[in-house]
Amino acid sequence: MQGTKRPFFHPRIKYSMYKRLFLVFLCIFFIAHTVSAVDLDQVYIEIDRNGDATITVSYQSNPLEYAGVKIAAVSPGQYLDTKLSAAFKRSTRVECTQPGAFGLKIQKFATVNGDTYRTPEISLQQSNSQTTLSSIISINPRTDVVIVFPDGYYQEKKDTEVIPAVDHTITKNTVQATVSPRTECRKKENLPLAGIIPDEAEPIAAVATGVVVTGVALGTTTMGSSIASFFDKLSTLVKKLIGQKALKKVSDTLELKNKTETVSQPAWIFGFTKSEILVLVAGILILTFAFLIAKRVPWDPVMILIFFVMAGVALVIHEITHALFSRKYKSPSEFKFWGLGSLFLFVGGWLFGTVFSQPYLTVAGSTPNTLDLQNRAIVKVSGPIISLLIAILCFYMIPFAGGLLATTLTVGFSINLMVCVYSLIPVSPLDGKDVYAWNRLAWGILFVPLLILYLIVNM
Repeated sequence: MQGTKRPFFHPRIKYSMYKRLFLVFLCIFFIAHTVSAVDLDQVYIEIDRNGDATITVSYQSNPLEYAGVKIAAVSPGQYLDTKLSAAFKRSTRVECTQPGAFGLKIQKFATVNGDTYRTPEISLQQSNSQTTLSSIISINPRTDVVIVFPDGYYQEKKDTEVIPAVDHTITKNTVQATVSPRTECRKKENLPLAGIIPDEAEPIAAVATGVVVTGVALGTTTMGSSIASFFDKLSTLVKKLIGQKALKKVSDTLELKNKTETVSQPAWIFGFTKSEILVLVAGILILTFAFLIAKRVPWDPVMILIFFVMAGVALVIHEITHALFSRKYKSPSEFKFWGLGSLFLFVGGWLFGTVFSQPYLTVAGSTPNTLDLQNRAIVKVSGPIISLLIAILCFYMIPFAGGLLATTLTVGFSINLMVCVYSLIPVSPLDGKDVYAWNRLAWGILFVPLLILYLIVNM
């Protein structure tokens, strides 16, 4: 029957079927990564005149391994920290950590006797003790090791499982070492709420705040009576605190209303009107600078160009996919600038270091939508699916790239994953609303794992 919601578990399907599907999914997932290993790429050890060492380690991993690293089930940083702590009988200090690299600091790494420095031999071979996940994902200890002394002299050993013992007498003629870390590990800047919210909780706070802002601003949700009631109460509280007239004025100014009608305009490029092209360009610029603020990266022309190009790819392909499916199913729509979403992109990025919003909303066209729930869901889910595919493509290509290309792919992964997850929030007029209304189980299978992944990669 048209417009009828599907129940969470269909009464005609036995629960055992869902269990079987879940087990099949797990089997495929783990079989695909049976021999996965986080590959150490380089251990770069720089020794100062006191014998203290700054160690930068770069590594490569696939998506499952990366998730394992993020939840600390198997962490290259903890792995090397354990080895060094056991060798020196004292703990190291983590200086920085980021995707593909981490930095450690250890005192008295080298024994200093006058001008002579001696480094210890340390085995990197993995111990037999493993956790459940680390039995699937292990550390491949074979790596290149570079030891740089205070005068610039360095010794490099390739494809080894041992940090070698090296004796070196420094000279007065200091030179610049001709080898450098393959991946720079920048220290994470303290965020404005660093003293209030733990670092690991900042992405959760950003997502939670983004969901609340979206629910209050747009005012409608299909996530069941309890969550809908929560949004209604929260919206009423906000209106009481701010004032009905003041909130209406801000909403009108920032174009917060959920507009359901559009003004008919001729298509210009790729089926988009001139006003949509303007909104799209503005959205790309807003998303670019929001991510630059959130990631605390230098605002040099190259980085701005990288974020601009990847934000453009994410938004343009997402909307072109929507447009193609809208035409196929004769379900016209138009996207309009969303002021509050744009504002929260900047505020959330600055406060939490995580972007979770979008600068525009896709609203229904002036022609009545006669599609049933399933076809409406297909039209709406097409955008998130293409964003997810682009994110997966970028992620799997990162290990095969280097330099600016690797940076570009990492940015593409982050932006497309955010666009996918945010658009699946079941609040009208976001894409997730119609998907949830059609089939809550399908929506949950798609949204929940991706939300968890987004939180993990931003921690």
